[in-house]
Amino acid sequence: MFAKTTLVLITILQALTLAMTIISFTIYPVYAQTSVGSNMSSSMIESARMHIRAADKALASGNATGADYYLSVVNNTVTILLSRASSDLYVLQMESRVQYLLVSKQVSPQ
Repeated sequence: MFAKTTLVLITILQALTLAMTIISFTIYPVYAQTSVGSNMSSSMIESARMHIRAADKALASGNATGADYYLSVVNNTVTILLSRASSDLYVLQMESRVQYLLVSKQVSPQ
C-alpha cells in the first residue's frame, strides 16, 4: 500500500513539474539583422566564399569528409542564389511585358 501511494505521488509530482516547465517555456521571435531594402545575396555569396576556404583548408589537412561537407553547403547556397535569381528574372520579364502592353495599347495603369 505504501509503495503504491509513493508511486502515485511521484507520478503526480512529475506531471506537475512537466506542466510547469511547458507553461513557462517561451519562444522569443528572431529578426534578421539586415537593413531595410537590402537583399541577402551579398551575405550568401560571402558565406559561399567562407565555406570554399574552409573546404580548401580541410583538403589541405587531409580531411576529405570535412571538405565534402563544406562543398555541399556551398552547393546548397549557390542553388538558392540561382533559384532566387531566376525567379527575380521571371518577375522582371513579366513586368516588362506588362509595361510593353500598356505602352503599345496606350493604356494607363490603374
